Amino acid sequence: MELFVDVVTTTDENFCALCTNEKDVGKYGNPLHHKASSFHRVIPNFICQCSDFTAGNDGKSIYDAKFTDENIMRKHTGTCRWRRTKWLDNKHVVFGQVVEEYDILKAVENVGSGSYRTSRRV
Repeated sequence: MELFVDVVTTTDENFCALCTNEKDVGKYGNPLHHKASSFHRVIPNFICQCSDFTAGNDGKSIYDAKFTDENIMRKHTGTCRWRRTKWLDNKHVVFGQVVEEYDILKAVENVGSGSYRTSRRV
């Protein structure tokens, strides 16, 4: 994974801390890590979403709350999705892209469905 730390510092800091479990729990005891989380939405030839560890309500950040999107100018053209998604441009932060291990991305896609749920836990 390549992160765009020069463009979205706050977003990438949050993502890295959640990956490394460096914050452990938040102010109110909520988990602040991706440990044991799974992909909750995989749509083949479109997108995969994961690590919403607060039961599907957009989660928390290491900052104890949601934070303002930093920079939505980067286009959705990289390898965190399976095809170009122009309709997402200027709406969501692009904070990184997959640069190796594409076989893992393909394996995740293979358990996706049109119903937004995975056929098994990933």
